[in-house]
Amino acid sequence: MKFLFSIYSFLIGIVFITKPLNAKLPSYNRSRKLSVLTLSTTQLASIKRSTTKEKPNFEDKNVSFGSSKKKVKTTKKNSSYIEPISQTQFKLIPAGIFQMGGENDSEKPIHKVHISHDFYMSKYEITHKEYIQFMNAKKVTPYGVFAGVKWVDMNDKDCAVGFANGSFYFKGSGYAKTENTPMIEVTWYGAKAYADWLSEQTGKKFRLPTEAEWEYAARAGKKHVFAGSNNVTKVAWCGDMTINEIQAVGLKKPNAFGLYDMTGNVWEWCSDWYHKNYYKTSPSIDPSGPRTGSRRVIRGGSWDLLPFFCLNGIRNSDKPSLSQDNHGFRLVVSD
Repeated sequence: MKFLFSIYSFLIGIVFITKPLNAKLPSYNRSRKLSVLTLSTTQLASIKRSTTKEKPNFEDKNVSFGSSKKKVKTTKKNSSYIEPISQTQFKLIPAGIFQMGGENDSEKPIHKVHISHDFYMSKYEITHKEYIQFMNAKKVTPYGVFAGVKWVDMNDKDCAVGFANGSFYFKGSGYAKTENTPMIEVTWYGAKAYADWLSEQTGKKFRLPTEAEWEYAARAGKKHVFAGSNNVTKVAWCGDMTINEIQAVGLKKPNAFGLYDMTGNVWEWCSDWYHKNYYKTSPSIDPSGPRTGSRRVIRGGSWDLLPFFCLNGIRNSDKPSLSQDNHGFRLVVSD
């Protein structure tokens, strides 16, 4: 089914490539209608080059970081933090300025954003191994529910977490074969609960990234269309129809901040409520999304989508109570 769906999305993308943007990108719920976004001729040509040439000649003219006098720091200046409970690795993301947005309706206007604070972001997407440790510590019900809120959809056939003899374990699924794959079938509430638990255990403030923090970290001071490269195959599990499952984290190349899989593998939950016109009124310093909403932002694209759904600026969203087999998350932490 995954393979057929990928082919279907490709054909639909070709047929409707000139139609207006629908703010919702395709989530991997087979009951939902596939929505397709529009890209400019320049973008399409650039993406085609990025998937066929080793060194594509592409530069995003809409993106600039900092000023000519002060550049955003690169990984040479970065330091790391290791969370003591799960041994999750975090990379330091220094404060800076960047141009946020893209060419599609919900990504407009492209606008300057100032991230005024340093923060750490998890080097990899949170894995099944890490999340299962949390589920056992919190004594989540065998149904993946805690205090009446669903954190993990244990009943979905694609869920890779099992429960037996009073504890959760990694059982694997058709799309997640090892415990080092990103945690999937986790709701926004489940992702936030994991961050809250780590905060309680360590005294540090763990949380989901804002949408602006996520895009700033993905771009990492560069003018790449994907996180770490213009060539999607170097940095992402995305758009390869020969790959029919989620991959273990960290197998591709990182971006300049030392972050892996910011493009592809799984969509990543962010803290913000979603609104398609938010960029028209968002503040220029540390935007954190609308005050209310019905859907939460997800970013980065996933392994079962074509590359143009995985660009750095692409926005998507889902209801916080829903889980998917291509939704996961990573965390940020500050003192």
